Amino acid sequence: MNAKIYYTFKFNTLLARFLIKLLLKKSFLKTTNDSRDIYERYDDREQNAWENDTTICLWHGKIKQIPIKNIRAAYLQHICNQINIIKPKRILEIGCGNCINLVTLKKKYGDDIELYGIDIAQNRISVAKQYFKDALDGVHLQHVPITDVTSFEDGYFDLVFSMHCLEQIPYQTIDALKEMHRITNNKIVMIEPVFENGNPAQMLYLILNDHNRILKKSIERLTYKMDVCKTIEVQSNPLNQSSLIVINK
Repeated sequence: MNAKIYYTFKFNTLLARFLIKLLLKKSFLKTTNDSRDIYERYDDREQNAWENDTTICLWHGKIKQIPIKNIRAAYLQHICNQINIIKPKRILEIGCGNCINLVTLKKKYGDDIELYGIDIAQNRISVAKQYFKDALDGVHLQHVPITDVTSFEDGYFDLVFSMHCLEQIPYQTIDALKEMHRITNNKIVMIEPVFENGNPAQMLYLILNDHNRILKKSIERLTYKMDVCKTIEVQSNPLNQSSLIVINK
């Protein structure tokens, strides 16, 4: 499908939804607790979809139906590129949730890298353990939000990364970034929406869903060294803008 036609149609659809919300005086706001409560009700739908399903995505400039496993691999390649550069010994994923990323990294790097994951939803971690079983052996998982001060020491990790996690905490972005920065000694890598990088349809989508729209501004406000901030070539949801952000400490 032609991406320009797709985004034009979606913009008009989203604009209608936006105007209806305004007329009905419905709230656009979604709190961190709202997101947590949604994820706490998840079963193993994410793992099963990753194994078996396809979805509509933006794939190198075109709207296509692609296996979810291929999309996830394309996302993770950006993380692996940074791993291959810095050769980390210890990595933390923020918002590890379904643990698909950690299972894939464990399979690729084995015991060469010590893997950790944290998530705000205890149920998602429990479901992941039940689904993946021994594939998660040796991976350290904790139920803790990144918006709190964690128990990890300063600079404990060589690499801290997130993948569409900070999009869910639009009002605690600064807190999350500060903690991520504190516990890494080298890099933060994120695949997250960047409002400024979006087209009009993507911007409207982020507003309607109350996804994070201040990530870039928050990084700049904290004066962190942002070496990369660019739209990536594969986007699992064509409307949910995906950018690669790399912060060097």
